[in-house]
Amino acid sequence: MVYSIDTTHQLLGLPYSVDRLDTSPISDVVSIVRFKKVRFAAYFSDAGGTGDGTIKLQASAAFDGSNPVDIPFRFHKSIALDQMQAVHASVAAGGTVPITANLGYQLIVLECEAAQVPSGYDKVFAKLTEVTNEPVPGFMLIEMLEPDITDDLYATQVA
Repeated sequence: MVYSIDTTHQLLGLPYSVDRLDTSPISDVVSIVRFKKVRFAAYFSDAGGTGDGTIKLQASAAFDGSNPVDIPFRFHKSIALDQMQAVHASVAAGGTVPITANLGYQLIVLECEAAQVPSGYDKVFAKLTEVTNEPVPGFMLIEMLEPDITDDLYATQVA
């Protein structure tokens, strides 16, 4: 039996910070070459935070995220403690998802497909942008899905 955890690769995209949106960071940049999809799961809390911002997905040809291009993605986000919204149809390249700390908490899950990443760009990452300069605690996990090959699945995929 093959479990899904055997065919995915998970990593910490952004460590926890009490002001996760400060300096409008990018997540770890991951290579999508050997995977069909990449999922970014971001958790934000209002524990001491009142700021807000946005999140979107971008691609680059380099592991430093230089010269990024916006890419389309799908997403859903929490609307209650144990309830997620329906998955939103593809958000066009350049589209963003709002992050609002005063909702108590938010889980936002974004996913992109390798087939929608422009030719010549094989690295993807999440770009967070601070809109209101107030703390928003949070962190992000990345899950790489549907590998093209399963041998050496855990070879370095991130810089």
